[in-house]
Amino acid sequence: IIDLFFETNQFYVSSGGIQLELVADRLRGETALFDIMAGDQVIVEQGRKVTAKHIRELKKAEVEKLTVSKEYLVGRILAHDIIDTDTGEVILNINDELTEESVEKLIDSGVTEFKTLYTNDLDRGPYISNTLRVDQTTSQVEAQVEIYR
Repeated sequence: IIDLFFETNQFYVSSGGIQLELVADRLRGETALFDIMAGDQVIVEQGRKVTAKHIRELKKAEVEKLTVSKEYLVGRILAHDIIDTDTGEVILNINDELTEESVEKLIDSGVTEFKTLYTNDLDRGPYISNTLRVDQTTSQVEAQVEIYR
């Protein structure tokens, strides 16, 4: 269901930090939590709202990835399970909202890339994600029992 209704943001984790694969249009309307740079030039200052002008400048500068802070990830929703490659253990579940602790767990797990759901306050709300988070059923049979309870 998540895949049907949401686009995703791709993140890469390396020793250099966390990078967001940039789709510039998705930043429109967000308040920058950090300076958004194109090379040495500041495109959007920290604390300012990202406008259409900023989007054009980012596209013109051909910025492909942004280095983001851990705080940028807090509140984002995972688009897939995070699995420990050594043990096969599920570290974080799909549709989990990232907290400071889960971001640390994600980075410590050795994962090199992950995706979060793309949501915003304008036209891409997290409504279906929120509904699925409240729904405790794990199969169609459980869901049918719950409906007719």
